[in-house]
Amino acid sequence: MESRTRLFAEFAVAGLRYWDAVEVHDSIKVGARVTLVPEFDNPYDPNAVALYLDGKKIGFVPRGMNEGIAQLLYFGHDIFDAFVSEADFSRSVSEQVHVVVKVKDARGEQGSAAAAHA
Repeated sequence: MESRTRLFAEFAVAGLRYWDAVEVHDSIKVGARVTLVPEFDNPYDPNAVALYLDGKKIGFVPRGMNEGIAQLLYFGHDIFDAFVSEADFSRSVSEQVHVVVKVKDARGEQGSAAAAHA
């Protein structure tokens, strides 16, 4: 049996330098929760999904990786958890912050434990 993972996507945050990341710089740490917010009226990309940390927009899911996430969010499926997976401010700005998006586990504690022992 193939092992399953909750991992849906992992990427460097797009547009980090253009938004409010500097205002939440101290909060950008590995494990920090990120909120996915679709921007269907975005004039540059109808599949745009903004990333928020502590109520501040820090950037976007990169174009080319956002369509599946945007589609599910558009139809009201709240199935994702997103977290900072890397934060290294010594890198170039386009590689400083990475986010991991995981599918929420709707099975609950018992289902998760059973799957771990399968």
